[in-house]
Amino acid sequence: MEHRIIAPFLKKFGKSNPYRPVSKVRDILRTSEAQLDDKVCAVQDITPLPQPQKVVLRVDFSSGRRVKLRIANRNGPCFEQSTKLVGAIGAACFPKAQLCMDGWTVFEWIEGETLENHDANSDVVDKAARLLAAFHAVNCPPNTATPEAILKDVRSNLHQKLPVLVAYKVISASQSQQVVHLGGALAIAASDIRLTHGDFSPANLVLRGDDLCSIDNEKVGFHIADYDACRAASFWDEWNMSGDRLLEEYSTQSGRVLTPQSQLFWSLFDLSYRISHRILSHGEFNDFCITKLRRLLSKKVLA
Repeated sequence: MEHRIIAPFLKKFGKSNPYRPVSKVRDILRTSEAQLDDKVCAVQDITPLPQPQKVVLRVDFSSGRRVKLRIANRNGPCFEQSTKLVGAIGAACFPKAQLCMDGWTVFEWIEGETLENHDANSDVVDKAARLLAAFHAVNCPPNTATPEAILKDVRSNLHQKLPVLVAYKVISASQSQQVVHLGGALAIAASDIRLTHGDFSPANLVLRGDDLCSIDNEKVGFHIADYDACRAASFWDEWNMSGDRLLEEYSTQSGRVLTPQSQLFWSLFDLSYRISHRILSHGEFNDFCITKLRRLLSKKVLA
């Protein structure tokens, strides 16, 4: 007999998401019950954006256990690797992986309020900056990555993303060349590779009592710290224009100060990437990011 909780959810899930792997989700939910020796009593689709390559579910069990179930089409080492990497920070503010199977992972659910639903007061900014600085305090192990390789990949990304922005008239061809020129002039010696979060947005940070927890760590890895900080500031500006406050407190907590050139380039790179991704993947135009990108491009430093 079909599961009385899972079956109705999958029926609704399949209608609203015809490209999602319904049969795979059914099997994974059943396997989770068996592995955790617990019965599913509620399932909710909490995938941030419609996307065929990933499904994120909140699953409640009869014992009172609540978990976050992440399913990906591709089976990569990101789940296990990110869990190990956040352990290097030495803080207990990350969800632990309870099951790590073939292409899917069950994480503990962190109860609390995401920063999206909270004010960016000085205490919140301080906690966030401290956590981001804790990521960047972890040095890149030898032979893991080099500034030359990362910057080569970044420049390659720009050559793919910028033509999209020009084609859709987000920026002009000359502005595109200005971004490329700025990236080419970025000093390799100033590119500090550290452990980075990759998606340090208010939507991925939860207040749990006095603690601030990072709940989405799949992009954790080694990259250039300035990029991670500028990407975070962009997310925080989009939230409530608190990016400068975050960067200022981050500099205090980490002892790292971003040069104007580095801050400008990495902000432009992040915005270009985000805008082009949303256009190509979802047909959406993020007005905030587009406005900010154009404002940055008008700075005299690019002249």
